[in-house]
Amino acid sequence: EKFADHYTQATLFFESQTPVEQDHIANAFRFELSKVTVPAIRERTVSMLRNASEALAAKVAKGLGMDTLPEAMPKAMPEVATPEVLKSPSLSLLHRPGDGALTGRKVAILVAPGVEGSFVVQAQAALLAQGVVARIVGPRIGAIPTAAGDALDADASMENEPGFLFDALIIADGQEAVAALSQDGHTMEFIKDQFRHCKTILAVGAARQLLTQAGLPVSLDKSLAQGDTGLIAAEPGDGEGAIKAFIQAMGKHRHFGREMDPPLL
Repeated sequence: EKFADHYTQATLFFESQTPVEQDHIANAFRFELSKVTVPAIRERTVSMLRNASEALAAKVAKGLGMDTLPEAMPKAMPEVATPEVLKSPSLSLLHRPGDGALTGRKVAILVAPGVEGSFVVQAQAALLAQGVVARIVGPRIGAIPTAAGDALDADASMENEPGFLFDALIIADGQEAVAALSQDGHTMEFIKDQFRHCKTILAVGAARQLLTQAGLPVSLDKSLAQGDTGLIAAEPGDGEGAIKAFIQAMGKHRHFGREMDPPLL
């Protein structure tokens, strides 16, 4: 008979998720069902969702433009035993955030001619000590002259490795570098991808201008977000403190406090 109980496990799974994960599930249903061209099929799916979670069904229906919820689909087994477990944290990924270790994470350090090279070297060393792969990303690959007259070797470009491939982003200081990056359309998309995916972002000194140019609300933590935002805007002379804050923020991997539906950017 339990094979005819189609919804108890689905209810347990959904109710065990954090609010962020529940939103992701609802948004996934909305996305997939919006591709269905037959209204009756969309309505039938929502009617099944009502048996698993009224809250989920209501959110999906709203996203599909349904004014009223369809009747819940009749169950194959109208009467089921009372579940022994109503919520199980082990079913939620966010209930198991890990130990904050950064080994294997991949960070982009965004540079351009005129960048403050000493900060880039300092950031690379600190990240390497944490087991992080720190890539120098420029408008192009190859030697990038610094403000001090030496050069950094950019082994990736914004064109061949877009922002969503990285776990976090550092934008180094340097007025000339920032001016060059501000004229490259790839820069804005790179920053926006990191923001949309809730990754940790550090902008130092003049690089803070790029956050504003990309439309990021640098004061997001004081206005729109719930909880930690992972946006760090540092003063030019606070490189060491900024890197420490960045590494600590990276331990959370994603900062869903700034996630919005529809997205801000």
